[in-house]
Amino acid sequence: MTSAAIARLFEEIATLLEEQHASPYRVRAWRDGAAAIRAEPRELADVFRDHGRVGLEAIPHIGRHLSAVIIELVRTGHATVLDRLRGEVHGDDHDHRAGPASEPEPPPDRHGLRPPPVALLLEVDRRYRAGAAAGTLRRLAPRRHNPRHEAWLPVLHVELDGWELTALFSNTARAHQLGRTHDWVVIYYHHPHHEEEGRATVVTEHRGPWRGHRVVRGREAECAIHALAVGEEPAL
Repeated sequence: MTSAAIARLFEEIATLLEEQHASPYRVRAWRDGAAAIRAEPRELADVFRDHGRVGLEAIPHIGRHLSAVIIELVRTGHATVLDRLRGEVHGDDHDHRAGPASEPEPPPDRHGLRPPPVALLLEVDRRYRAGAAAGTLRRLAPRRHNPRHEAWLPVLHVELDGWELTALFSNTARAHQLGRTHDWVVIYYHHPHHEEEGRATVVTEHRGPWRGHRVVRGREAECAIHALAVGEEPAL
């Protein structure tokens, strides 16, 4: 993939973020990155081949996150973040299956990115579902499981406590089969200090003492501690 093509895709990402009401800072970061790519005399693929990630990050306005997207484009021709903004990717079926609860303090993932606190994820979930119900969020027309090409999928971009987060209802075959397309919320999170992003899924618990409560799948124990701390009571 040429530098010119990558710059065009960065501009598309910026435009989609702007249309979906992301913060001006995020929009500007992608546009500045596109401008920096156009000003770079060498092809980005050559820079990456000769100098690796460090060479890409040495380009003005290309930090850890944007360099990771460039590497993904150079290697695969695709960018996950762009697919998501176009309405193409919204979680995997296995995200929503019950699993063991994590420790109260989740360990960093293989990239060293420690997940956000469950309180922050639950707040994003609350804002997203409220905005979706009020009809105030921009709606996407997902390409999967959408034979009528309807713009039904709300999207929320928000920045909280240093995190950049994007929330969408899960658009998977499993969510459609179980009628959970307006219950399961997939939250993508990214911290500026890390090149990679993570993902969490928030669902309504349907069994156990916390049935009826919103929980982060795989972090149910933390959610129970949080619920008790804010004065919520488990079901009898």
